[in-house]
Amino acid sequence: MPADAAGVRHPPLALDRIDGDDRARQPRPTGREEVSAALVDAATTLFAEHGFTAVSTRDIARAAGVSHTLLFRHFGSKDALIAAVAAHAAGFGPTAPASGSTVRPIDGTSHLEMARASKIRTLLFARLGLDIEQHRHLPEVFPLLELYLQGVEAVPGVEPPVDVLAEPRVIAFLTLSLSSGYLLNEATVRTRFGFGTDGGALDAEVALAIDALVALRRLDRVPPEVAAVRARRSAAPRTELATLPAATQRGRRPHGREEVRRAVLDAAAELFGRHEIGAVGVRELAAASGVQPALVFRHFGTKAGVVAALLDERVQGGLQTVTAMRSTRDDLYPLFADYWGPEGFGALVLRARFAGYEPDTMQQGFPVAARMIELLDQDLAGATPSDGQRVMPPLLALGAVTWLLSGAAMLAPVLRDAYRLDDVDLAAVAADAAQVLLELARSADTCEAVVRGRSADHAPAT
Repeated sequence: MPADAAGVRHPPLALDRIDGDDRARQPRPTGREEVSAALVDAATTLFAEHGFTAVSTRDIARAAGVSHTLLFRHFGSKDALIAAVAAHAAGFGPTAPASGSTVRPIDGTSHLEMARASKIRTLLFARLGLDIEQHRHLPEVFPLLELYLQGVEAVPGVEPPVDVLAEPRVIAFLTLSLSSGYLLNEATVRTRFGFGTDGGALDAEVALAIDALVALRRLDRVPPEVAAVRARRSAAPRTELATLPAATQRGRRPHGREEVRRAVLDAAAELFGRHEIGAVGVRELAAASGVQPALVFRHFGTKAGVVAALLDERVQGGLQTVTAMRSTRDDLYPLFADYWGPEGFGALVLRARFAGYEPDTMQQGFPVAARMIELLDQDLAGATPSDGQRVMPPLLALGAVTWLLSGAAMLAPVLRDAYRLDDVDLAAVAADAAQVLLELARSADTCEAVVRGRSADHAPAT
């Protein structure tokens, strides 16, 4: 079993069980262009589904139907193939407009259709962002993201923008994050919200949430719900985000149940942050934590038990934040900042899902979501717009906030560089945007304003 430089072993992928029959029926590629295209196509799918580390060059050659030698003849190295895959991914979806033509303004429906058609690309971008070693390849995908930004800039708006929320680069970050978070969790979302296989109805609701964010281009003043949370944020004392328990003192072996569990969880956090979870075995966890593998099994049962325990621990920061809240109008910044932090819950959920785990079934309930639902119900108790006025069901508005959270955790490393957002507090703008989304459920006036804006944007030219 091959191992990387850090000693983490990577078992070969079971490609024969995945696509062996299809591969056997396909003619083997011949000629330089066919072979290169087959290798890039195979590598794109495998990297998106399994990650860069877990996929070997032999896996790629087998999936492409060519010899291992041909892969190196055409690309020279795995790193060169990854660069080619990133450049190829930037060619998915819309192409650059012809000279002299105008860029079509982005809207929720067309954006979601584009995102759905290029889901593999989104997963690939996410893996590029999560894998620090692959960040050198990010510039390859920037041209496509720049084209999307031009679509946001084409939306009629107030110039210059009156607020950071109205800046096209920020709106591009928010809308791409929301749609990506939704598509990543789509199967679970459909079941949870009762849409079943009726994806069109759910897509329409998500498109409305995207339109609400695109409508920020038309801001002529800061929305009152955003101004209110910003005022409280600036007046409140700076609070420290939840921290993890202290690690076991280095240099000695942990003893007793609590020390052993702590050491294993610390080792898991470090290894899962540097490697794909699927590539880290119990032996690696045991070696990094200074215990015998048998102790890992005794205290956690399986590696999945370690992942589940880490998920439960990471969610505590967000739980502390929402427990202290009295309304959904309270500032969500601490929740977003904790979720996206280097030790955050969001990145761990994403890594677990990419490794084939189902975080939704591994956690002991959903205390943060349950508390947010409780708060939203409380906020709506005294103000219930009629069905004709409210166009965003309350639970779906809260869902949109969740998708924004998870999508940003996935794409923030890529979009921060692509849109030059180093000067923007992404957690703060996302928390402000969350208030805009929640207002879709809390206020009929806000819903009507969004609908009017959509009608204006889609009105035929006269």
